Amino acid sequence: MNTPPLLAIAAGALLDGSLKATVGLLSAGLLTAGPLRWASAAQRHAVWLVALLGAPLLVPLAALRGAEVALDAGPALAVWAIGATIGLTALLADLWALRRLTARAAPDPDHPGLHFVEGLHGPLTWGMWRPVVLLPAVAKGWAPPALHAVLAHERAHIRRGDWLVHLATGVVQAVFWFHPAVWWARARVAAEAEHAADDAALAAGARPSDYAALLLSLAPASGPGLGVGGPSLGARVRAVLDRRHRSPRRAAALALCGGLSVLALPTLGAQALWTTSTEALECQPAPPPK
Repeated sequence: MNTPPLLAIAAGALLDGSLKATVGLLSAGLLTAGPLRWASAAQRHAVWLVALLGAPLLVPLAALRGAEVALDAGPALAVWAIGATIGLTALLADLWALRRLTARAAPDPDHPGLHFVEGLHGPLTWGMWRPVVLLPAVAKGWAPPALHAVLAHERAHIRRGDWLVHLATGVVQAVFWFHPAVWWARARVAAEAEHAADDAALAAGARPSDYAALLLSLAPASGPGLGVGGPSLGARVRAVLDRRHRSPRRAAALALCGGLSVLALPTLGAQALWTTSTEALECQPAPPPK
């Protein structure tokens, strides 16, 4: 019996894992839209994050089945590689743009890690080991309560590790660039991260009405990263004014979802969506010489 080439196994494992990842992502959507609808943003964020980061693990689990998942899809695999390269390149380009933006920023001597940037329209935060908060230059004239609320929001992103999450989910999206549910899930992760940071700003003492007015006064962020603004501004304002659960605790949700994933992913990965026919892999005798 012929052994299928590694590229055929990789193509089959990618398709197998992608189809099964849909189960986890749709489950996260049903949970957050149903039983967890009134949970805190931090808890919903944990559910989406585990579901999204668990998706790539299904690919190597499928590859362990070897010839069973092999697909003769060389051209399709080449298209996937081109798309993944474009996605990763875009992520690196965003990082480079942030480095250039920070290079021309003026640091605030009173607040370590805080920088003011001319031409920036909204606050944003980036960086892992040395996180940076970038504010528009006009923020120097903001009233102390407004500046305090914005800094509470951005520092909540830092405490939560949202920049690392941003990079990790960006890599997942680049790998599964063809999967609409992955794009949807990453958007939900980002949205819930913003809601959770807004909750932190309110917990720091900001009045909901004042904070909602502050959000409306800020234009969408002008560059990549995590900051106030974006297409979900209306939803954020409604969430700020809504009376809902705002607990910042997410350890229990992460542990529960992570534990369920540890149990479910190997089982899901071992299930066969298809099995390559052994007849297709059998060696055929060479035709007799003429």
